[in-house]
Amino acid sequence: LLTMARTRHDRADSVVRPPKSHQPLTTILKVIDPIPDDLIFEVLKAEIWSLDGRGFVNPLETHMRGSFRVFGTLRVEKQLEGHLCRGAKNGPMDFEAVTSSYSFGSSDEGISIWIGTGCGYLEIRPSAQYATLFDQMEKQVGLIYQCIDMEDELKAARRILKIEEFLIE
Repeated sequence: LLTMARTRHDRADSVVRPPKSHQPLTTILKVIDPIPDDLIFEVLKAEIWSLDGRGFVNPLETHMRGSFRVFGTLRVEKQLEGHLCRGAKNGPMDFEAVTSSYSFGSSDEGISIWIGTGCGYLEIRPSAQYATLFDQMEKQVGLIYQCIDMEDELKAARRILKIEEFLIE
């Protein structure tokens, strides 16, 4: 007689997949229109997936790939608790949201990447699995800012030359 084959659920899945237990962001946060620029929520253990769930994506590539799905754990500061839906304060803060909107900025603390939703902006703090791709995004944003700085320097240099040419005549 043949022995029973090992069932699939006995083995650990070697393929990383998006979480299944997360709830829609709109069940945690109220939808706001228009969204103020300073309405920013922190997201811990954030991961950004393709819509079909086949793998991680870089939001800076949305012009090539389209919308993406964000998963994470929402951290709401005390002064922003008024934006929570009824009953959400005591519930789980693990969420998912579909969007194609993002923004980035630079400050003394480093580079920040925000994901835009109908409920506000989500500042990304990546999960361990997503950290490598997030580091690549930070480098890309850093390069963008370096190019902008170089362009500003060139514009300033051109202005000086034009003024000097005017004085020579």
